[in-house]
Amino acid sequence: MRERSSSRTEEVDQRALVERCRRAEPDAFREVYQHFAPELFLFLRRLLGERAAAEDALQETFVRLHGARERLDPARPLRPYLLRIARNVGIGQLRRQRKLIRLDDELARRQPGGADPTRACEAREKQELVREALAALDPEPRSALLLRHHHGLSMRELGDALGSSERTARTRLREAATHFERALRERGVFAPGGAL
Repeated sequence: MRERSSSRTEEVDQRALVERCRRAEPDAFREVYQHFAPELFLFLRRLLGERAAAEDALQETFVRLHGARERLDPARPLRPYLLRIARNVGIGQLRRQRKLIRLDDELARRQPGGADPTRACEAREKQELVREALAALDPEPRSALLLRHHHGLSMRELGDALGSSERTARTRLREAATHFERALRERGVFAPGGAL
């Protein structure tokens, strides 16, 4: 998914597209939606855990983009900016609803490699523990981990998405990883050597 979304992003002349958005050209917003909505939805689905909540947050993301169109900077990449808006919308939604994340049901249904039912069961149990550990994190560190590791943002893009410098983003990501590792250890997912 990451490769497909980044290659789709490369197909767009972002500078020209941002200029068209600034002029409120309807076709420009449709184009932005076509190119970025699938990735934004996937991020929001993982962050919020529910399809309907992700759909609402996706719609709100594009409403906010439209409202901020005059402040768009054609020199800055659109992808991290959109992910930042989506992140803020999603975190706001989580705070209002006070919900914990429930990751995609699809992950739980996946049958990991091999035909050995015992191993498949153990792998599913481990996946569930990893999902629980991620869900136990506060929305801020959870979103940083998802943006970096599921959406493949560079550290600079992560900084843009978090509304911080690259250095601050790196620090936040390190702190998030520490909390995530602690949550995994509490669930017995990490072996003493630190291997998953």
